[in-house]
Amino acid sequence: MKQQGRFPVTLVGYGRYGNYIGPKYAKPGYPWHMEAVVDPALDEAAFARTVLGSLKPETRIFPGLERWKEAYFDTLSAEKQQRVVVELALPANIVSRVARQLMEMGVRQIILPKPVADLECDVDALLAAAVAYQAKVAVASQWYYSAIPRIIKRDLARLTAPGSGRRLERARITFSKENGQAVAPAPLCEYPHLLQILHSAGLMGQARRTAIEGTEFALRVHYATPDIAHGITGVAEMDYVRTPAQRDRYPQWEYQERTLYVWASDDAREPLLAVDFWIKFAPSGDSVIYTGRYTTREPDGSVLSHGIAEDLLLQMHEAIFAAFDQPYAAFEADPAVLSVGRYADIGLEIVRVHAQWGAHVADLHDPRPLAESAA
Repeated sequence: MKQQGRFPVTLVGYGRYGNYIGPKYAKPGYPWHMEAVVDPALDEAAFARTVLGSLKPETRIFPGLERWKEAYFDTLSAEKQQRVVVELALPANIVSRVARQLMEMGVRQIILPKPVADLECDVDALLAAAVAYQAKVAVASQWYYSAIPRIIKRDLARLTAPGSGRRLERARITFSKENGQAVAPAPLCEYPHLLQILHSAGLMGQARRTAIEGTEFALRVHYATPDIAHGITGVAEMDYVRTPAQRDRYPQWEYQERTLYVWASDDAREPLLAVDFWIKFAPSGDSVIYTGRYTTREPDGSVLSHGIAEDLLLQMHEAIFAAFDQPYAAFEADPAVLSVGRYADIGLEIVRVHAQWGAHVADLHDPRPLAESAA
């Protein structure tokens, strides 16, 4: 039996994500043990008020990486340094730089947020550094580790099998949240979720991006694919407004719409498959207080529907830490973990969409006459 708590973990950046992942790292009986948090904006009193701080009060708080290296990492034996895992919870524009800094310090196991960068050059630099240092770098894109996209892939193949008389006509996936304007731009916050689901569900085969629209807080991307007659539309919004039917539901929560609808040729009104991906946990991280829903329209006309309630963060970390037990080459070859190399195509698509969306939004705000701005 492998030793519990064998990976000492440092979380760099706390903020919003710390309150989500903290309860998972506080759970006993897993291969990780929380040792430190690096965040200049976090003090011990504020940390003590969080779930992680209340359950792991021995966790050390550092204002920056240099102090963490001097007072913690450099004091470890060489064998223990090799087991250290650092998870980053940072904005996309600094992830690549900080990850490369950690590799230079000697850290060989790193968990990155998605997206891993906001510029193509930073994605390239990150990939090159991981290879040069033989660092095991995993990406915390939770839908990669979920069974739900694989079930979607299986069901769409089953429901449109030869002889069914059905062909996929169009798909629409939306990941949006209320009051998210200050969190991050839509292409770097909600869009990575939907893009991962589309890839993991097998819906992006031979897909090509054909259009981008947007506003300051919203993004709409269209992909053409030979597998879906009228293509796929992805919508990401940071200023989601509830519908009248949603207005009185769960007034204490910030509302989210996280849905996928796929229509087939036999019925333009009712979707062949519909998924509500929104799964909400209590602040403790131990219980589900809102379940998602998975619905299919079957060949016999019946509708099957059931709740979904995966603990995405916990099962993602279980898969990542299991992969960290392997040597570098085995880690890179293991499809159970989303290495930064395996994530490269999605990561590059995110930064390209972000750049095109940024140019589109800038044009919307350009006060110059059209002829002058085009010159």
